[in-house]
Order: sequence, then structure tokens, then C-alpha cells
Amino acid sequence: MGILRQIILGYLIAFLMVGPAWAAVVCVGPSASGDGSGADWSNVKAIANLTGGNWTRGNTYYLKEGTYPATTFTTAASGTTYIYIKKCGTEDAACTGLAGYDAADHDGQAIFSVSSGFAWAMTTNYWEIDGITGSANSGHGFKVVTTSATGGILAVIYPNTPTGIRVLHTEFAGIGRDHNVDVSGENLAVKFYDNAATGGGGSHYWAYNYFHDTPAGMFWSRLVGGLTFEYNYLDTNASGVDDETPTATQGSGVVAYCGSDHIYRNNVFRDIEGSGLICLYTGHADGTMCGGSNLIDNVQVYNNVFFWDSTLVNDRTTASFPTLAGYRMFIQDGFIRGESGAVLTNVLVYNNTFSNMDAYRVVYADTGSSSNLFKNNIVDACEGVPTASGNFTGFDHSYNFYRAASDYRSTADLTADWAAEANSVTGTGSPFTAVATEDFTLPSDSEAKDVGVALGPPYNTDILGAARPFGAAWDMGAYEYTTGTTYNLIVTAPTGGTITSADGYINCGTGGIACSYSYTSGDNSVLTFTPDSGYRIVNTGGSCSKATSPQTIAMSEARTCTATFEKGIVLGTGNTLTIGTGNTITLQ
Repeated sequence: MGILRQIILGYLIAFLMVGPAWAAVVCVGPSASGDGSGADWSNVKAIANLTGGNWTRGNTYYLKEGTYPATTFTTAASGTTYIYIKKCGTEDAACTGLAGYDAADHDGQAIFSVSSGFAWAMTTNYWEIDGITGSANSGHGFKVVTTSATGGILAVIYPNTPTGIRVLHTEFAGIGRDHNVDVSGENLAVKFYDNAATGGGGSHYWAYNYFHDTPAGMFWSRLVGGLTFEYNYLDTNASGVDDETPTATQGSGVVAYCGSDHIYRNNVFRDIEGSGLICLYTGHADGTMCGGSNLIDNVQVYNNVFFWDSTLVNDRTTASFPTLAGYRMFIQDGFIRGESGAVLTNVLVYNNTFSNMDAYRVVYADTGSSSNLFKNNIVDACEGVPTASGNFTGFDHSYNFYRAASDYRSTADLTADWAAEANSVTGTGSPFTAVATEDFTLPSDSEAKDVGVALGPPYNTDILGAARPFGAAWDMGAYEYTTGTTYNLIVTAPTGGTITSADGYINCGTGGIACSYSYTSGDNSVLTFTPDSGYRIVNTGGSCSKATSPQTIAMSEARTCTATFEKGIVLGTGNTLTIGTGNTITLQ
């Protein structure tokens, strides 16, 4: 046997002996039971025996309900092999089928709670943390919370050149709207940055999370490339406290320093104020925070709903508004804003809904910015400072819906901007079904219906997955008006493979970006899971819980589907590897 062949076969044997094909399922709890091995639910491993670098690459760790201590994730990366940490509920046969499973131990949240410091600290790449259940503002399998009276950062993530960080179905709960703490400090839900300060990386996916009541902001990132942030719910004031010190301001929703190649779609931002709803920063013109670069490129913001609860802005009573002192709600710089000195290119703000908010500007990009577009958005009952200049500085804007607020506020500045806009719609009434109940869908007589411009994929589905256009033309705002009973199939974009539907509506992953579709009740969707060359499928989840491909999904209700692919050498049943005379390994 040649030397080269021996070397190759040696590596192959090593992979088969210790690689992902031998990955384990481990049962985890706040404390141990049985022999503590984690082999099943009668022998639970205590999380204290895993925290730090004791997690094993390729393994899947299922957590039962209960309260967990501060946890660290520091196991060194090994190629692109992930570590999977999941909440065990009733949805996944891989955890419910293990010996000792009792549904009563799994029907609550797995709560990571601390009184000081970080609840989560992650220093390496390729982790997937998934609470499995929960969307919008309820039902999340994981919860990260602080009991400190002065708050803090709930989760800090700082690997070198961040790559492959996925967090799903997790609630991040802050201390509430309490202005006796320093809101300008680091009272954040998530701080996510490149410890090496070099930039790059990517393949980050944050979805179906609930961020709330963190005074200084929700999601802060720096030098994090390639981020998809979707189906999240952000709420500054979920606790419902209506008692803000007059001169105080809250933190922003999302702050992204040096965040090129980011996608923010299908999210809800409720009662966010501070500097902006989504802030794109570089550390001023010298790019202080970005390794000297002041350029942010390729950011997509679409199908989001941004609004203030109308009960929190009912003190607009004097003509001096909106000077900040004495008033409770204000966005200082713009709904979607770049920093002074930052150069923004290819920032696309499409089909968003903005309702009942006040800000200095609508969107803003500084001198030198280019190719930034604002189209098909609804800006309803939103006003700016009467003396402000440039509600759309640095953005080309057309095909948007505008309606002035119905109270005393000056509308001269915004009215002048939209009057000069091509193909804008000036509304005479609310375009929404029921603002009082936070229903921002469009009724049949909405003035925002059938008046938008076609933008093509991936923008041709709405926040619920309904195809655009439904009627004669695209609608404006996050929701497309539809009739009949429909249910949404939403597929989480995988890495290392593609999920496709037989009808062609889903093509999500390496092969495409169509990851949702709204099906008529009673339809079926047949999904196929195809790994890329050199990858294999590890598991599927959500409504796709069978170990088969293709799978038929009955659209009798809203469905979600996930799939995990990993790099590996794939040998099918019956493949025989011969090593020397009479030595064989056969995969059965």
C-alpha cells in the first residue's frame, strides 16, 4: 500500500473513531441524578460538570426545566463542528424517547439566573443554543435573566473572528424600566463582539428570541459580519411601567458597530427609544470601533414592525413638544440611522411598518453614503422635530405611505419631505386593522394596499410568509393583505445544505433565500433536505421531526422547520473500507 494511501486511510479511521458520526446525546439538569453520566433522564449530568471547556464538539445536550447558574461556553473550536444545546420539551423524539423521561420535568423554562456578572459567557465559535419553543413574547424554552437591582449584561459573546453563533427561542429578561439605575451603562441583553478586533466571520443566526426590559439596549454587536436577525421580539417596556424620569432616555433596539452583511427582517420592535431603532455605527469618521474603517455595506432591513404603545405617548399636550425634557418617549437621531462620520452603502429599508413614534429623523446616513433605499414603508402617526433638516438624509426614497399624527404636533418638516417624494401616498386615515390592539395588518380598504413597487426576492414574502403581491400590486408595510385561511411555513436557513419544497416555494440555505411561504389551510408541503458536498445531515427539528427526507408537512396550522448539516465523510450502508490484508470496516 502506498504511503499517501496509508495516510489518507489513517485520517479516515480517526474520523470514524472520534468524529461527528459518534456524537452523543447528553441529558442535563441543574443538578445530577443517578450516576450523573447524562446517558438518559434517570442519570442526568449536572451542568456544573460541563460549564467552561467541558462541552464536547458534535454532541447534543438536552436541558430539563429548572434554574441554572451562570454558564460558560469555552470549548475550543474543531473545524466547523457545532455543539448543540437544546431545551427538551415534548417536540423532539431524540430527548423524549430516552429512559426516565417525565413530561412534568420538561414543561417549564430552563432559566439561567444570576445576581451579578453574566448569565452566559461564550468565547469560542460554532455553538447552537435553541430553546425549541416560543415566539414573539411568550413560550420560550430558555430564559436568561438577572436578579441584580442594578442590572448588567445578560449574555456576552466574544470569540476571535466570530463565526457560527446561533441562538433561537430564548428569552432575555432585564430589570425593567427603572431609571434609578445608570441607563447609559451596560444594562444590555446581549453584547456580541470580536475579541480579536479583526472582523470577518459570519454565519450567525438569531431568531425567535424575546428581548425585554434592558434599559441600555437590547442587542449590541461589534465587528460581527454575516448576521441574520429575524422573528425576534424586542420590548423596552414589557413590565408596563409608565413612570419615566423626564430627562432620561432608554437604550436603542439594535446597535451594530461595523456590521456589514446584516439582515434584520420580520422582527417586532415595541416601545424602543434611545438613539435609534437600528443604529449602524463605526466609532465616528476615524472608525475607532472598527479597526479604522468607517464603511458599513450591505444591510437589509425589511418586514419589521416598529411602534410605540399608544398609552405611553398620551402626554403630547403642548406646542413646545418635542423638546426632550418633560416628555417620556423620543428617538434622538432616527428610526434607522448611521453615525456621524460613518459611510453607509447598500442599506435597503423595505416594507417596514413605523407607527406612533417621534424621532429627529426617519432615516439618516452621513456624507459620502450611497445606494441606500427607503421604499414600500408605512410611516403612520410619526413626527420629527419641527426644525430638523433631512428626514431622509443619505437615502433615496419613493413609494412610501405617510400620515400625520392627529394631535397638536407640527408636521411641516415631514410633510414637505413626502410631498416631494415620487409615488408617495398621503393617508387620510389609519392604514391598519386595529392599532389599539397592536394589529398592524391591512384591512381591505387600506390606503397602503396595492400601491407599492415590486422589489423582487427575497422581499416578495411578508412578515407572515404571504407571497407578494396578493392583489394587483405590492402592498406597503410589513403585512401583505390576503383573504382566506392561510398558515405560514417558516424554515430556518441552514448552513451546509438546502431545504426545498416540491412546489418550489421553499428554497432555503446554500441554494436559495426563500425561507417562508403562506399556504392555504389543508395544503401539504413536501420538503427535501440536501447536504452540500462534504456535508451530512445531522438532524431535523420543529415540525420536521422525522428522520426521513423528503418529509410531508400538513399545513393545518403554522409550522416551522429546521435542519442541521455538518462537515464529514459520508459513507452509505454497505460501503466497505479495506485496510491491508483481511482488514475491513463495513457500515451497516
